This record gives sequence, C-alpha cells and structure tokens, in this order.
Amino acid sequence: MRLGSLHYIGKESNRLEDVEKGAVHDLNEVLTEYVDPERDDFDLYIRPVMAEISKSVLAEATGMHPRKVAAIRNGHARPRRAHREALTACAGTFTKQWLRAAGAVAPLDDGW
Repeated sequence: MRLGSLHYIGKESNRLEDVEKGAVHDLNEVLTEYVDPERDDFDLYIRPVMAEISKSVLAEATGMHPRKVAAIRNGHARPRRAHREALTACAGTFTKQWLRAAGAVAPLDDGW
C-alpha cells in the first residue's frame, strides 16, 4: 500500500443534525480541509510550474481573473477546488509540452 497524501479535515459541528438527518448530500458541504503548506501537493508541484507560465496564459486557460491568478501563483491566496483543478490541468499540459520540446517522453493520458 502507498500513501498518496495526507489531508487534515474537520467536520462543522453546527451542521451535525443535518448530517444525521441525511439532509446533507455532499460531504464537502460540512468538511473543512486544513492545508499544511509544507505537505500540500499544489504548493510543492503545481505552484512552481505556474511560475513558469505567464499570468495571461493561466488566466485565459482557466477563465480566472489575472489578478486572482497572480495572487494564487505568488502564494497570497488559496484556490477554490474548481480553480485548483483548472490550474493543475494547465500546469500538467504545460509540463507535457515542455518535456516533449526537450525530447523527453511525456505521459499521454489527460488524467496526468
């Protein structure tokens, strides 16, 4: 067995009754994720790649405002889940293109 990553979470106690009644259908509604920046994959792997991509390219590729992209890229803001996924996909595409340009074999699947 291999551990992928560790996430610290907390359940919002003010929603406990809703969970017990089955009124909450999405676990993300009642869980809060606490990120340890020293162990966060986004900070370790994605943010450094983002630093190599222009703010305008990241903004266009993700549909985000350039100022928001800059704040996330510079570590002054944390991306929401949807933005995190879009930025991760953009960084993956950039990395694959960079590897191919350098003559290396890059993964072919889009889930990379």
